[in-house]
Amino acid sequence: MTTIKSKISRGVGDFVIKNRIAILIFSLILTIVCCYGITKIQFRVKLEDMLPPTSPFVKLDQKFGKMFGSYDFFSVQLSVKTGELFEYDNLTLLKSLTDDIYFLPDVRRSLVWSLALNKVKEIRGSGGNFYVKAFMWPHVPKTKEGLEKLKRAVLKSDIYAGKLISKDNKAALITGYVKDDYDSKRFFKSLNDIRANYQKNNPNVEIKMIGQPVLMGWIYNHFPDMFVIFGVTIVMIMAILSISFRSFQGLAVPLIVGVLSTVWGLGIIGLLGINLNPLMIVLPFLIGSRSLSHSVQITSRYLEEYASSGDTKEATLITVENMFLANASAIATEIAGFMTLTLASIVLIQDVGISMTLWMIGVFFTTAILTPLICMYMPPLSEKRLEKIRNVGSSKGDIIDRMLISITGFAINKQSRLIIVIAMFVIIAGGIKVAMHLKFGDLSPGSPILWPDSEYNIASDEINNRFEKAGTDKFQLFIQGKEPKTILSTEALALQIQLNNFAASHICVGAPNMLWSDYCFSDRNELA
Repeated sequence: MTTIKSKISRGVGDFVIKNRIAILIFSLILTIVCCYGITKIQFRVKLEDMLPPTSPFVKLDQKFGKMFGSYDFFSVQLSVKTGELFEYDNLTLLKSLTDDIYFLPDVRRSLVWSLALNKVKEIRGSGGNFYVKAFMWPHVPKTKEGLEKLKRAVLKSDIYAGKLISKDNKAALITGYVKDDYDSKRFFKSLNDIRANYQKNNPNVEIKMIGQPVLMGWIYNHFPDMFVIFGVTIVMIMAILSISFRSFQGLAVPLIVGVLSTVWGLGIIGLLGINLNPLMIVLPFLIGSRSLSHSVQITSRYLEEYASSGDTKEATLITVENMFLANASAIATEIAGFMTLTLASIVLIQDVGISMTLWMIGVFFTTAILTPLICMYMPPLSEKRLEKIRNVGSSKGDIIDRMLISITGFAINKQSRLIIVIAMFVIIAGGIKVAMHLKFGDLSPGSPILWPDSEYNIASDEINNRFEKAGTDKFQLFIQGKEPKTILSTEALALQIQLNNFAASHICVGAPNMLWSDYCFSDRNELA
């Protein structure tokens, strides 16, 4: 078995040395192609890719979503700091804000709800007759009596009180859904511009926004911060490489390999037409870091062999021979891990599995083959640096090398083994104890993607507390008849009432609302 491994490693090493120019030219051509592929990357949030398409719940959502709305739901709260919402100036602002949101190009107008819309009506019954009238359309009541009458009518409504008007009468909610092909950046910018304009011109007004489309907008908005973090991380990596290798070669080679693997990976994603979800932006950086990590090991081995032989070809050959199979086995385990993601039923995770698998194959080529070749064509190390490498483990070696050797000596020393074993069991026991107290799910209002004190999560908490019949966590139940107009039958109406009462009896349900039965019995006392 050892002979076979040696033959494979020797054969790969000879091939790399003999065909090094061809390999470098091939790498250059592939890099150019992948640079073109990067320009084709689809960088969008596709909510449908984040859900399993075969799930019966998703299929149900696809069937009824266009009529009743889906997960692309958003809410905009208009609140007043002093006074009540039921004042002429405040209601006029609500009507104006509703119109601005209603006519946004990314909004599905038929699914927008607001107290200021024509379809939101007061329903009363008297003497066997129905009285149906829009609350504040086409005009907002101007007189004190009209405003007071409007207030009583809204608060008396079982349909809209707690859903479109808050319990404290200081806030109103505008809800809606975005179109399937909406532009996340444009939608978020439009809402932000509207909010900024209203709050600037009306100091007594505060506007807050929540919902999946708004959350995606915040993610886009924080992109510059993410790249700043990436930039700081790269600087730290460069500092660590400089301290560790103390040579231009040790700094440059891993960085070049990391950049190449990143370009190749992103290029493959673009050429395959795979959408790069902004939520997965950390993955390219992660894979680039893994490539750099493997390259560091191979670069270190090459420098040791070069310090020993003084010949670049021989150092490259020995490095490839000794590191090829070890590198292959290490990356193969990472590839196997990413390949398991392709078994998932969610499109986003499948795309991650496919793209990361191909990416890691490229990482293997850049680290196992290109790293020794790039080292080979780098300027030679200074004699002083070569002497330091030769003296690894002695008193003349670098302080980092001496420190690592000391740690290794402690780890394999007979007297310290018991200490290490005890420490290991203590850490395991502590980890188990902490794990037993872990809580699963979203532990704070809003989204776990953002910090608990973020503007979005604060807005989510406030809206959920203010509006008992509205919020970010929506549960939808659809009733469908076999024949046309079945839903208008008394049997269907009775079923809806039963479901409504059942939901209301469960503590986990905030407040059931917007059933057809709500409209039929919104003023049950007068109808009786």
